[in-house]
Amino acid sequence: MDPLSELFSLIDMRSAASYRLEAGGQWSLRFPPQSHFKFCTILQGQCWITLDGTSPQRLVTGDTYLLCNSQEYVLANDLNCPIEDGAMLYTKAQTNTVHYGGNETVLVGGEFTFETGNADLFLGTLPQFIHITTQNPAANLLSETLTVLNNELMNENLGRTLMTRRLADILLIHTLRAYVSGIGNDRIGWLAALADVKIGAALKLMHNDVRRSWTLGHLASAVAMSRSSFSSRFRDLVGIPPLEYLTRWRMYLARDALRNDNVSIAMLASNLGYSSESAFRNAFKRVLGYPPRSYWLVSKSEHSSHERP
Repeated sequence: MDPLSELFSLIDMRSAASYRLEAGGQWSLRFPPQSHFKFCTILQGQCWITLDGTSPQRLVTGDTYLLCNSQEYVLANDLNCPIEDGAMLYTKAQTNTVHYGGNETVLVGGEFTFETGNADLFLGTLPQFIHITTQNPAANLLSETLTVLNNELMNENLGRTLMTRRLADILLIHTLRAYVSGIGNDRIGWLAALADVKIGAALKLMHNDVRRSWTLGHLASAVAMSRSSFSSRFRDLVGIPPLEYLTRWRMYLARDALRNDNVSIAMLASNLGYSSESAFRNAFKRVLGYPPRSYWLVSKSEHSSHERP
């Protein structure tokens, strides 16, 4: 698998939901902070989106936006209109489709929450707000897929819940692809690294052969860069040195594998390129904070202790 597909295969998605909003007249709706991802496309009409501390941005038919770990935000077609609680509308409707005063503006989207951990690899490097305009080459593809999602939301078809979940997954990937295609050379982060011709190639090499004893020299030579230039460029984009990234990725794979109680530590260490169990155990504890076998037990215990009764 390519690195993005591999990462998504390791993400523990807690929930995914799709929604539709029809609004007319003068309106302004506030929505709560978004944990992880929320994307939305303007199928009809236009409106403004305002995130706390930022200037309003205009959205028109065909535009898509992605929110990543954002603060609360306001959607409105009139910036001077009194703000109402948008989340409460969905609570009262008890459905994922809300009708509010008309249908001059129609928005369709989805939201995702993930188990923290593997998702942090790229969630922490994405901007809070990504705007994909109708000029983006991916806009038509997004629009076509969203039309199908919109039809599912409007009709009680057989398998509707599963269909909307799968379509939301597809739309999220399309949105991220569109973002990556527009990343400039000044952007940083894991997705920017994937979009970089040489650093992206190095990431694919490590992901495709995680067991290999990669060295800085091997990786730099494979992408036709000097050791110093490669190391500097990799660190600038990803935030950590290449071999430290490899170690972390191995530990993410190990963490996921250890959900299965029958996994052998010796076999896992060997599969991830470690010559001994002790070397693997030391690396796991250094990266994730706990010994391999106790990681999920301690993690669940800490999570439970922070939950309110």
